[in-house]
Amino acid sequence: MGKSISWIGAVVASAFCWASADITFDVILDSKESDLPQKKQLLPQTTTHLTHSQTMLLCALTTYIIIFVYFIYIESIGPLYSELVGKYSLFASVQSLPFLIVSGTFSYYHYHFIIKAFENSSSTVILPFLQFSSIFAFLFLILQNYISNRPFLSSYLHLLAYFLILLGGLAPATDGHLIRIFQIKFWSQPFVKFAIISDMSHALYTNIISYVGRGDNDSQQFNIYVNMEFFILTRVMFVIIQTVKLYSNPEMQIEFIQLFNKPIPLILGTMIGEFMTLFGYFSSVYAYQTYYQAAVISASESSLNLIMNLFLAYFVKKHLNIGKQASLYHLQLKVVSCLAISIGLAIATI
Repeated sequence: MGKSISWIGAVVASAFCWASADITFDVILDSKESDLPQKKQLLPQTTTHLTHSQTMLLCALTTYIIIFVYFIYIESIGPLYSELVGKYSLFASVQSLPFLIVSGTFSYYHYHFIIKAFENSSSTVILPFLQFSSIFAFLFLILQNYISNRPFLSSYLHLLAYFLILLGGLAPATDGHLIRIFQIKFWSQPFVKFAIISDMSHALYTNIISYVGRGDNDSQQFNIYVNMEFFILTRVMFVIIQTVKLYSNPEMQIEFIQLFNKPIPLILGTMIGEFMTLFGYFSSVYAYQTYYQAAVISASESSLNLIMNLFLAYFVKKHLNIGKQASLYHLQLKVVSCLAISIGLAIATI
């Protein structure tokens, strides 16, 4: 019984970590949010922001440190590691290499484009758009069921569920005027394009995790050490891609040098935010490997992430005057959006 519901705790943990990280990136990123009136920030404008490239570089550095520490841990426990992992190890599995490369690449570009989206709008507007990842995951699940000769849907109510999730995700970005989704101008907005591409990358990444985690046997026992291997190795791809970009892009090298002129609290805050994101991903991987329906996990995480982010973003802006002014606007609409998504989630889990 404990194992059957353990995915719920993992989803809550991942959603909270991501919401906290989103607030961090909302504050530190150099945003192009311009139309809303801005109050004076607690810190000067020139010292409280990073660029997209600088944020990605710090994320890669944080990931590298965590990977380095993990490999030291493996060396410290020696032969005991083989007993913990069991007979199967991703480190020694050539068959897993394509999955690791592909999933690591999707994970990187999920980061790349979501940070670009943060540069163009507030997290309270962008995160509802992450509901598209649950829609994409739902469509991928239907495709997997078709390939496996399984029923397309466990319940036709799921169509209503994901319709509500879709509407709830679109509402804040359209200011409640859903008719705007039929206008090319809406879809041409930078944050919309970047968020959708990020969603697709995340959905593909999580479905690969779900497939690799189950293998050929849906009921195989979950092994947290094998899970950590997959997680760490996909993050290695993140570091490799970012390193290659740094060496091949002179402009990024200049921005890397400029990091040394940024305040230490800003850099440490970014690294802490990335650590929270990574811990959220680890919790998410556990959830995907202990519950069979990736679409439900994706919808749960997105919904809870949205609710927690909305509360945190409003609190820090209202009481600490930190963050984007958009966090204070259309609060009732965003609450309604959360309710629609929650209802959709409840129906999806039937």
